[in-house]
Formats: sequence, structure tokens, C-alpha cells
Amino acid sequence: MNHCLTKMTKMDERDDFDLQKISREAGEKAEKELIQQVLLETCWNRKRAARLLHVNYETLLLKIKKHRLNPICPVVMSKFRGTHAILYGRKEI
Repeated sequence: MNHCLTKMTKMDERDDFDLQKISREAGEKAEKELIQQVLLETCWNRKRAARLLHVNYETLLLKIKKHRLNPICPVVMSKFRGTHAILYGRKEI
């Protein structure tokens, strides 16, 4: 029984079992990835992206800032053949 108590004490000291923290982080990651995907698909048309995400335009702007998202310039991306085509869901541009 002493062995079990020792294991429980060690587990109590760990913070990676925090279910709320894990859920919050997973939700934040999913939100960021979805916003990023929609922004890429709309060529960073934030008004259209907000409509597709069913959020207020101002809310989207706050989330973009919160997640530190930046637009990717298609001109720069064109240097990497096929990269922007994949991002926009096309085989070739």
C-alpha cells in the first residue's frame, strides 16, 4: 500500500493531468488552425472569412491578433513552385 501512496503523491505533483488546461489548449489550437485555413481559402478576405466562420468581423480581427496570424503574400509564395497551389486547393496556378 505504501507504494501506491508514493505513486499518488508523485501524480499529484504533476500538472500535465490538468484536463481543463488540456481542453483549453486543444480548443485554442483548433480555433487557430481553422481561422488560418479559412483565411488562406479566402485569400485573407477577412470580411468573407468572418461570414464563413459565423463570427463578427471585429471578433475575427481580435482572434487574428490573439493567435498572431499574418497574411502570406502569394507573390513570395510563388517562388516555391506549387506551394500556394496546394494552400488554395488547386493543382496548378
